[in-house]
Amino acid sequence: MASTLACGFCGAELTSAEPYSRYDPLHAKHGPAAETYVPPATEARIRSLQQQIGKAHAAGKYDEARLAAAECRELARSLFGPDHPVSASAVNNLALVHRSLGERERATALYREALSTRAPPRS
Repeated sequence: MASTLACGFCGAELTSAEPYSRYDPLHAKHGPAAETYVPPATEARIRSLQQQIGKAHAAGKYDEARLAAAECRELARSLFGPDHPVSASAVNNLALVHRSLGERERATALYREALSTRAPPRS
C-alpha cells in the first residue's frame, strides 16, 4: 500500500510508490532539488530502509529503527545533499526514533535540522 508524501516546500503530494525520479521534476522551482538522478537500485534501498524504519518502530525495536534511519539519512544526504526534501524527511524520521528512545535533546536537534531544510528560501 502506497502512502502519500507532501513536499516540505509547497505541499505538493507524491505517493511513496512513485520513484524519487518523479519527485524532482515536480519540484523544479525549488532549485538544486530539481536535477537529481537516483539509480534504481539506490532508490530501492532508500525505500527499503524507510520500510525497515516503520516496521521496527511499530514493533518497538527502536535501536533497529535508529540504525536504519541513520543509514537512510546518510544515503539521502550523499545523493541529494542536505537541503533536499528527501534528506529532510530522513532527518525527521531519525528524530522520531530518538524521541521514541527518550533521547529528547538529540530528537529536538534533529527536528530543528529537518525543519530548517524544509523552510522555503526567503527572498
